[in-house]
Amino acid sequence: MATIQITQIPTETATYTGTSNTYDELVPTNYWQMLPVTVNITDNLATYFNVKYILRVYDNSISDANLLATIKQRTNNKSTTTNQVAIFDIKRIVNTVLKHSYEDTNAAGKEIHKVGKNLTSTIFSENTDSVKTIILKATWERATSATSAPVEQTSDEVRVTMYFTQATFPLMTYATLPGNFCTR
Repeated sequence: MATIQITQIPTETATYTGTSNTYDELVPTNYWQMLPVTVNITDNLATYFNVKYILRVYDNSISDANLLATIKQRTNNKSTTTNQVAIFDIKRIVNTVLKHSYEDTNAAGKEIHKVGKNLTSTIFSENTDSVKTIILKATWERATSATSAPVEQTSDEVRVTMYFTQATFPLMTYATLPGNFCTR
């Protein structure tokens, strides 16, 4: 049994192991060129063949119906024995399930820019699919000989739950205005 880790997610470098990890900040998908997820195993893999890391991306919960993508990638660093890593870009996958809100959900056929005026009793509009819960599940596969087929190691996995939106700016930054208009 190997220790598989997610060592980088789009907004930070940290080590995640196990199956109950949650990153609680909202991640703006279009702020960066890519949304990297780095997976590695620190164990010595020199005795295995055809090693690949597998990243599954789920919408809201882990089930076959919610599986958005399964990506397999060979390790891509210089070491052939330990600390082999693979980097996955999940930006396009996550953006496929995020939607823009163009219509006031309280007043059918009315544009979102007139929320509160469309229906004066309701000054807010719900956003459907503009923020999504995405679960990343990483495993790996290996063969025990050069001629045998690789087998997924399902007992070795790591999961991270994250929240995404199609924003183009970091949501937790402060504006810098002249004078004393903006303070922390």
